[in-house]
Amino acid sequence: YGMSTYTVYNTGGLGPAAVNSAEYHKRYRNTNTLQFNFKDIITNPDHSVDVLIGEEMTSTRKNIATMKVADLPAFFGAEMAWNFIGSGIPNTITNVYYQNDNLLSFFGRVNYDYKHRYSVGATLRADGSSKFAKGNRWGFFPSAAVSWTISNEEFMDSAHGWLDQLKLRYSFGTAGNNNIPSGYINKEYSGKPVSDPTDMNSICSSETYWTAGKVMNNPDLTWETSYTHNIGLDFSFLQGRLTGSVEVYQNDTKNLLIEYLIKGVGYDSQFRNIGSTRNRGAELTLNAPIISKKDFSLNIGANISYNHNKVTSLGGVQSFTQSTDWASTEIGADYLIEVGRSLGNIYGYVADGFYLPEDLIFDSARGTWSVKPGIADMSSILGTSYVRPGAPKVKNMDDDPRISAADKTVIGNALPDFTGGFNLSGYIKGFDFSANFNFMIGNDVYNANKIEFNNSRKFKTLRNLTNMMDVSNRWTNIDWETGEVVNDAAKLSAMNEGKTMWAPFSTNAFLSDWAVEDGSFLRLQSLTLGYTLPEKLTSKIHLRRARVYVTGSNLFCLTGYSGYDPEVDTRRKTPMTPGVDCSAYPKSIGFVAGINLTF
Repeated sequence: YGMSTYTVYNTGGLGPAAVNSAEYHKRYRNTNTLQFNFKDIITNPDHSVDVLIGEEMTSTRKNIATMKVADLPAFFGAEMAWNFIGSGIPNTITNVYYQNDNLLSFFGRVNYDYKHRYSVGATLRADGSSKFAKGNRWGFFPSAAVSWTISNEEFMDSAHGWLDQLKLRYSFGTAGNNNIPSGYINKEYSGKPVSDPTDMNSICSSETYWTAGKVMNNPDLTWETSYTHNIGLDFSFLQGRLTGSVEVYQNDTKNLLIEYLIKGVGYDSQFRNIGSTRNRGAELTLNAPIISKKDFSLNIGANISYNHNKVTSLGGVQSFTQSTDWASTEIGADYLIEVGRSLGNIYGYVADGFYLPEDLIFDSARGTWSVKPGIADMSSILGTSYVRPGAPKVKNMDDDPRISAADKTVIGNALPDFTGGFNLSGYIKGFDFSANFNFMIGNDVYNANKIEFNNSRKFKTLRNLTNMMDVSNRWTNIDWETGEVVNDAAKLSAMNEGKTMWAPFSTNAFLSDWAVEDGSFLRLQSLTLGYTLPEKLTSKIHLRRARVYVTGSNLFCLTGYSGYDPEVDTRRKTPMTPGVDCSAYPKSIGFVAGINLTF
């Protein structure tokens, strides 16, 4: 209740608004497995075989009932508003039923090993999902793996002094994905009251009309499938002084399940199986006990991975755009998906500072400014009345001086080049510690907060801005001594000398590379410090061991990102729009203290 209460809930009065939403959500799961080892049948120790078969069934049911009311008595607080919600004027009553999500799976696995040198394994999964129509419902996903433990060969006996293990392995596997909402193989309908929705009697009446939903049904949907090749080498040297692995992989995903935007047919979008992607990469993992003494030890472990993503097909289409819709329809398309390029391409304008008085012409008779010929015209985005000195400007990418969607380009990519982490652990004279770090390199963050909280937009003057838009930083057309609007070009230039930010006024939000930042970071995920009491003390109170410890989480994050947290991904409705920071709650610093007792 207050200035920030959205007017959509109100019916003309000034009272509080309330929303009461109740969700019914149940998930049933039943799993049965049978595992058998043939060691009592195959008595030769050179051979070993084990088999596993299983079945799993899950069923999810969900519906949400929501009631919105407005114009409650002004003295109501939140608890009273929810307890006496009938005192207001109904705005909306909805009851959304989701189609049941049922999944039935059968799976089996066979592993064979010969002399601990050669291993072969095979698995098969069969998954049936109610999200797909008959004929497309079942997916079959086989996998296989082989390995060769080279260090167990006789010709490697001479290397056992320094080589503990050397194992080469290869695997090929398939995996299915049905991660879309239920019910989109059937046509969706919504029932709405015929009469005034603010009249309770009308809402409760049986007079309704039915409309099609926003998402067009598609009975031809089927499983998205990934095909993965992996080659790995595991190693261990010098009695475990250095262990690790090297992985090289290729992952092809086909029949991608994508919510595809459509126009001109009465629907907003449709889920489709469109195209394919390829991921290629490598990963290195190392672990090393640097020092290992009775009263002192130090261990280090680290891993780093590189991944390159590429769209290999879009089902006959060269490219399409995707919208995050965090600002409703104001920004429009802000991600570009294109064959031959990576996913995660952020799509927007290139910032070009702000309008200077010499870029514009002032019409003293009308009291308005207009853009000079040859200068990018932002009126279609900002609104004609906001094209004035100090208004933000973007680069023109075509021959038309009027800025439009045709001037958008790729301004960043949300996928990282490298990800990984490392950990340090050790102890000395009863004290122990463990520190875990993770990092990401090369990813861009789409900072929607930076746009939201530094632009007045439709909220006009009824909102606060961040200190980035402080009057000492931003352009102003107001003479603060007189309070008058200044339209003299020379005086405006003198008043705003050294200003670095544009004026925050516009009709719409828009995305430029100003709001795309490098999200590389190094984070201390957790740090634990502990102390184990000497045994001569604990034995007196009949304890084998007593250890006290304290653990801190998210203690620091080194990054150049200006937002709360560079490790963010808030627009998860579709995987086409990663790396958006829109009102994400920042990670908190936490501490836990405890004691471990062994009797």
